[in-house]
Amino acid sequence: MNRKKHILLILSSLLLLISSCRKADYHPGRTLVPVEDRTKVNALFANLRSTPEFYDVTAGILTEIRASQGTKLRFYPYSFKDKNGKVMLSGTVRVGIIEMYGAGASLANRSACLSGNQLLTNTGQAYITASVNGEEIGVTRYGIGFIAPTHSAMAMGLYYGVDNYEDSLVRWMRVGNMTGTAVQGTVFDTMSVLVVDTMGTGVDTAHIYRHYNQFDSCGALHWVGSMYPVSVSTGLTNISVSPADTSFNKTNTAVFVVFPDHHAVVPVGDYNLQTHTFSFPAGYNVPLESRVAIVTIGYKNGTLYFNSQNNITLTAGMVFTPVMEPHTVHEVLNLLALL
Repeated sequence: MNRKKHILLILSSLLLLISSCRKADYHPGRTLVPVEDRTKVNALFANLRSTPEFYDVTAGILTEIRASQGTKLRFYPYSFKDKNGKVMLSGTVRVGIIEMYGAGASLANRSACLSGNQLLTNTGQAYITASVNGEEIGVTRYGIGFIAPTHSAMAMGLYYGVDNYEDSLVRWMRVGNMTGTAVQGTVFDTMSVLVVDTMGTGVDTAHIYRHYNQFDSCGALHWVGSMYPVSVSTGLTNISVSPADTSFNKTNTAVFVVFPDHHAVVPVGDYNLQTHTFSFPAGYNVPLESRVAIVTIGYKNGTLYFNSQNNITLTAGMVFTPVMEPHTVHEVLNLLALL
């Protein structure tokens, strides 16, 4: 496919996504976390993905859920619609949510903090579903609030994620005013908090004051995020990552650059068979002088391998040679949580 056709295909896909956000987002037969991966690497790391939490809510009434990490979902009396697009005014809806705060959680769930080639500061991501009797349904509008450690004057944008790329990594596109959904900015939550845990038990934690990046009219399920573009004032550079053991290659290994200051992660997706080197594809480079970690994850002969090189300040053309070491899933998740 030539470059012009490739660009037209990308633009067509984005227009299709924007259009779909205005319609029912019912996807029959879709699993909670997509696992299709035409490169097959995605499936190798399925055990790293977060386990969803589930909450039962009643359609037709105002209901608020606060998930275990603090994400707030507010469903209005008209929020849910069945597979035929009809608003549901009664019945039990099972809501599933995976919360992703921080670069490690995004990496484990294979979410790249990119919109096109634009690096994003990540202030919260989620994967959300709604179903009735095991059959997925859609929404009209609902509210979502991503918890923030402090108040921020920076306006947050509402983003929807797309996971139909060849590597099955999630990329993001800004919703903006095209759907009329985003209330951009940080709001103070001074309400009494009732946390409903996964066992259905109400835990009264009244008078806890929290900051949220709040969007009152989100029009889609699945991948939803609160982010904003990173402003780059330095030059750009590519990097090279060549595992010391060359049997770790594009068939069993994934490489990422983590930006701790932005809670962001981006894939290093190109692989050169002759030099056994991972690098960025043409058109994408990373800012010089950024503080980063280089994370390499491999899966070989039934064993998970991991390497993380942390607190690196990028200079031009840096070369990394990770030494892969075996780890359990639990160990890798703990290491990712530190990023």
